Amino acid sequence: MNRKHTSMARALLACDELTGFVTACSRVQPEGIGGLTAASVVRKFKQKSFAAKVDREEMLAGAQACGLPVEELAEIVIGVLREHRDELGL
Repeated sequence: MNRKHTSMARALLACDELTGFVTACSRVQPEGIGGLTAASVVRKFKQKSFAAKVDREEMLAGAQACGLPVEELAEIVIGVLREHRDELGL
């Protein structure tokens, strides 16, 4: 596998679970994705009962594979989802 594919695989791994988790977090915010912050995602991350089926270890491993802290990766994911909020219903 070439370097470009390896980087893409890491990015997809990092964002897959986190995107679902961020979506769940946005659904409990009064302002949806517009009011969501990385700090609130991290707080929800620590609540094991919130989105309990989301694999938090996979989210951590994905962020680590990209060389980013979860907070920073959450900020990136939030930004991308905000750009598409209308089509995603967020």
